[in-house]
Amino acid sequence: QAVGYDLMIEEETAQGDTLEDLQRKKYESLRKRTIWAIALSLPLVVLGMFFMEMPYVNYILWALATPVVFILGRQFFVGAWKQAKHRSSNMDTLVALSTGTAYLFSVFNTLFSDYWTSRGLEAHVYFEASAVVIAFILLGKLLEARAKNNTSSAIKQLIGLQPKTVTVIN
Repeated sequence: QAVGYDLMIEEETAQGDTLEDLQRKKYESLRKRTIWAIALSLPLVVLGMFFMEMPYVNYILWALATPVVFILGRQFFVGAWKQAKHRSSNMDTLVALSTGTAYLFSVFNTLFSDYWTSRGLEAHVYFEASAVVIAFILLGKLLEARAKNNTSSAIKQLIGLQPKTVTVIN
């Protein structure tokens, strides 16, 4: 479990229903997080693309991106931490590093924009990039989970077509 895997041992056939219930609940949770991530990312993209000159837009972007990165994308940071403790990396590491860096750089540029303007540069923020990356990856995980569920239900239907009795002809 420390690495990020769960072990489920079936003791009786009723446990199979419990496993299906767990998978369904996990899928519904992923679905809700994906919908929220997309819903919060769309205004981020619109504001980041068309209204960057609006006063206090960086603070609005910050407020919209924070729940996407740290609540809806929490699993990536937790997974990356578990991998780091074992001196390993996976996709969670990449997502956490990229979105975390974009988010922290944007926070710095929002709070200390004078650092860049005093050097003749503009302080750009990338809040929308961090949120959209998380939304897209959650969408990909949702599509993958749906495909796995469809495949496993099709296999169960095929198993159900097996005959219960066999006649041996000599």
